[in-house]
Amino acid sequence: MLFSILLSFALPQQEFLSDTTWKLPNLDIEVRELRWWDTNAATIRSIATLPDGREVDVNLLRQRDFELGHANNGKLSPELLERISSSSPQTPLEVVFWLETRDAPDWRVLIDEQIAAGSDGEVARRYARDVAEQFFVGRIDLFSNLLTASGFEVTQTLGAWPVVYATLPASLIREAAAHPLVDEAYFCFPDTFLELDNAQATMRTPLVWDSGMTAASSPVKTMVNDPDHVTTTNPYLPPVVKIYGSGGTGSHASACAGNIAMNHSVRKGAAWGIPQIYSADGTGDSGAPNSWNAAISNGVSFGNCSWWNGSKGSIVYLDRFFDYTIRNFSMMMFKSTGNQGPGSGAFTTTPGNGYNSTNSGCYNDANDSNWSNDVMASYSSYLDPIEGHEKPELANAGDDVDTTGTSTYYSGFGGTSSASPLTCGVATLMASRDNALMTKPEVVKSVLMASAWHNLEGDDVLSEKDGAGGVHALAADSVLARGNYVAKTFVASDFQNAFNSYDFKIPVAAGQDVRICGLWFSKANSAYSTDVLDMDLDMSILDSSREF
Repeated sequence: MLFSILLSFALPQQEFLSDTTWKLPNLDIEVRELRWWDTNAATIRSIATLPDGREVDVNLLRQRDFELGHANNGKLSPELLERISSSSPQTPLEVVFWLETRDAPDWRVLIDEQIAAGSDGEVARRYARDVAEQFFVGRIDLFSNLLTASGFEVTQTLGAWPVVYATLPASLIREAAAHPLVDEAYFCFPDTFLELDNAQATMRTPLVWDSGMTAASSPVKTMVNDPDHVTTTNPYLPPVVKIYGSGGTGSHASACAGNIAMNHSVRKGAAWGIPQIYSADGTGDSGAPNSWNAAISNGVSFGNCSWWNGSKGSIVYLDRFFDYTIRNFSMMMFKSTGNQGPGSGAFTTTPGNGYNSTNSGCYNDANDSNWSNDVMASYSSYLDPIEGHEKPELANAGDDVDTTGTSTYYSGFGGTSSASPLTCGVATLMASRDNALMTKPEVVKSVLMASAWHNLEGDDVLSEKDGAGGVHALAADSVLARGNYVAKTFVASDFQNAFNSYDFKIPVAAGQDVRICGLWFSKANSAYSTDVLDMDLDMSILDSSREF
C-alpha cells in the first residue's frame, strides 16, 4: 500500500489513544475497541470487547457484518435499493455494474515499476491504463453481451475501469447483479449541479513566488472538469486545451481556472505562469469518467471538480470511480466538499465522499491577509459520510474571490466551488517544485494536511469543519524544499522485527513542536469500511530511547 509521512507539529496525548464503538447491524451487536500505548512493549495495543466483556476480533466481525449485508442486499448498493423500491417493476433505471477486480494486478505498482525503469510519469500512467484495459476487456465484453442478449440496453463501458452501464427494468436488476462477474450494482445519477481579493495572501502563496518558485515552464498538467468548458478568450488565463466534450464555455468553469492559474499583475492564481490549463466538460456519473480517461491520455496529474450529482453523505458509484482512479492511476481529484450547511443536512457531496479525494471546505478571509478574523462559511459542508471517514480534509479562502470570468474579471466567486480550485492551484505549484509529486498523489495530500496549520475552528490538528486546517502554501513548499517526507510502498517484510513496526528517523530539535501526517489510499471495492483497507496502521512518535 501507499504511505507518506512528514514533519510539521505534535498530536495531543490522552489516556486512550482511541475509544471506538462499532455498530454492526447485520450481526446485531456492538463492539468497543480501545487502543493505548504499552510502555513496556514500546508499541500500541488494542482490545475489542462485546458489551458482556468477551474479547473478540473486531476486524473479522466487521468484515462478516459487511458480507451479510452485501448478501442480503443482493449486491445492490443502498441508493439503488431505494430507487428500486420506489419504482414500479417496469420502470427503466440506469445502473452501473462494477465487475470483480480481486484478481487484477496492482496498477499503481505497475506505474512505479515503469518510472523506476526510466519511464516518464505521464507515459507510465498511460501504459498502466492501457494494460488495465486489456486485462478487463474480456469480462466487460462477456457481461455486456449477456445484458444485450437479455434485451437490455448497454449504454457505456469504460475499458480500463471494470464497469458496465446499462438500462434495465427495476424488477430485473437484482437478477442481473447476481451474476458472478458483478461485485456491486449502483444507481447512475443522471444530473450534475454546480456548487456555488486576498485569498492568495491568506494562503501565503506570494511568499512562495517571492522565493522564485512559480509554475512558469512547469511540466505539471492540471484540468478543470466542469459542466462547461473554460473560456479561451480571457487574456488573464494561459492557453486552454479542451480534451473532452464539445459544449460551450461557462463562467463557473472559467472562475475555477482563474483560482488555479489567473495571471494578472495584481490578481494571480497559485499556479500562475503555468504553460496551459486543460478543460473537460463531461461531468456526472456518465460524463466524468470519460473526462478523466481523456485526462490520462493527455498527461494530466491533477483535476478539480466543483460540482455534484445530487447525492450526499455516503459513498455511491462516482465516489468509488474516483477512489479507484486516484489509487490505481496516480492522479488527484480536488473536490468542493459541498454547500449544504448549516444544519443536519451539511454532508459532503458526491463525488467527494470517497476515501482518496482531497476535499476543501470554505472560509471567509475578511478580505485581508490576517488570520485572526478568518471564519468558516456557514454553508460549507462538514458532516462526515456514513462510512465514518473525515471530510473535508482541508479548508480554503474561497468566499468572495476575484478571479477570471468568460472575458475579464469575475468578481465575488464564492462557495466551496471556489475553495477547491484554490487548493488544486497550490498542489500544482507544489508539483512544480517537486516533479515526483505528479505521480504521488498521496504525498500531495499528506503534505497539504500536515502543513495546514492555519486553524479556523475546533482542534488545531483535525476538526469537523476545516479538517486539518487552512491551506498554507509556504509551509507546504518548505516541506518539499527540505525533502521532509517519506513515500514508500509497504510489503509484509517491512514489519517483521521485534516491534512489528516500520521505523524511520526525523531530525527534531529539543523543544520543537512536530506535526506528522500518515496517509495511505483505499483500494476501491464494494466493502466501504476502514477494515477492508490493505493496512490498518497505528503511528507513534518515540524519542531515541523508544519512549512515547
